[in-house]
Amino acid sequence: MLEAEGFEFLMDTRELWKPPRVLVRGERVEAEVWLDEDDVSFMKEPGLGARDEARILGLVHEHLDDLILAWLSLKDDVRQDRLVERNVLVD
Repeated sequence: MLEAEGFEFLMDTRELWKPPRVLVRGERVEAEVWLDEDDVSFMKEPGLGARDEARILGLVHEHLDDLILAWLSLKDDVRQDRLVERNVLVD
């Protein structure tokens, strides 16, 4: 499971038809991050300050390869009916 610096990274199986993305949740914040190697970007929720934004983007960049591989693996599992949970923590 990927948890780093108080944040957990989740993927929604209903979103797998869209470009790769993760939901990043912390104690007080939440953001959806698109996993594009050239331009990692995200939709932030109200209350996400510059400090948390920088931490989240740094963590995503640090774990980008693992997150993309997890996305592809999850997508494969869903295609083969091996997974039915809605939100899945990244392993």
